[in-house]
Amino acid sequence: LTPASAKIIDTSVIIDGRLKGLLECGMLEGQIIVAQSVIDELQKLADSSNNEKRLKGRRGLKLLTILREEYGRRLVINSTKYDGNGTDDKLLKLTEDTGGTLITVDYNLAQIAIVKELKVLNLSELVIALRPEVHPGEKLNLKIVRQGKEDNQGVGYLDDGTMVVVEGAKEDVGKRKSIVITGELQTQTGRMIFGKLEKNQLLGKTLKTNDQPEGNPS
Repeated sequence: LTPASAKIIDTSVIIDGRLKGLLECGMLEGQIIVAQSVIDELQKLADSSNNEKRLKGRRGLKLLTILREEYGRRLVINSTKYDGNGTDDKLLKLTEDTGGTLITVDYNLAQIAIVKELKVLNLSELVIALRPEVHPGEKLNLKIVRQGKEDNQGVGYLDDGTMVVVEGAKEDVGKRKSIVITGELQTQTGRMIFGKLEKNQLLGKTLKTNDQPEGNPS
């Protein structure tokens, strides 16, 4: 059997926090290699005067400590000093030298790795590949969590975080409704699904409105 290739982890994956879950699920085999340049970058973030950057850096360093305790020698710190402009260049050279697979959520870094014919796994693309498919005409039971931007729209979310814009659901915030999928739109930032309330629910709304008496009761 061919041994699993080493996995080269970039800064974004460590900060993102999903690395631990991938390891626990057994989706990443082989050694996990963290370049010294990545640790240096995390340390720089942890020492930043910017609160958001500081929290990200500390979270990343804490995760590495946890992974070292749980996985021992499987987590390897590579101290090779590479020349290059920034951490990304050094990671690409490390990936090439080890014949490993670069793990990242950085789209641009993943594309450069592909151009250089290196093995790469973009976790953002993995999430897209694993999300459930929906088709026009399919029915979903969805909680409406807020009003939409347009008149009469409500908004809900699938389990994977995909936004669902529902026509006719403006007044149903907080309620769980049966909706029919009408289409979807893929954007640079993700996927958006469109739907409408199932007909019998719309009919019920219409009847309720029409049955209300005019004026005040005597």
